Amino acid sequence: MLLGGPIRFGFYAAGFCIAMTMFGLNAKQVLEHSDGQENLWVGDSEFRKASLLLIVTWFPFPVWFFVSPEGVGLVDNILVIQMGWAFLNILSKFTFIFYIQRVKDNYCSRLKVRRELMGSGGMTGGDGGLEAFARSEERRVGKECRSRW
Repeated sequence: MLLGGPIRFGFYAAGFCIAMTMFGLNAKQVLEHSDGQENLWVGDSEFRKASLLLIVTWFPFPVWFFVSPEGVGLVDNILVIQMGWAFLNILSKFTFIFYIQRVKDNYCSRLKVRRELMGSGGMTGGDGGLEAFARSEERRVGKECRSRW
């Protein structure tokens, strides 16, 4: 152990406070993003869901740190500790990546439907400048949707 006694728990408490501050700022971002119509517990936006996913998948990190030898030492088998860190990293990062990819795919599908409506004359109107801007924006976003990472 690098540090013993109360100093170790002081660092753990500081890290836990920083994580709780980050989660509180995420809640504030959801509130600001929705102009006060959603919060962390109520709402249906993709931004809120992404924030909740981030919090849920990152919360186990300080808990795992606490039960490992750096914390109270409930788990002391090195293989279990390393597998736990690897599992948490894979779970948190890949879950978030797959969720963001799903959001992108949904957006591209909605964009495709909108393009089909515009092509069939569903959005013709008197303001040609607005239609030109919409087509330009959809063309730019379409290139982003077609590109794969």
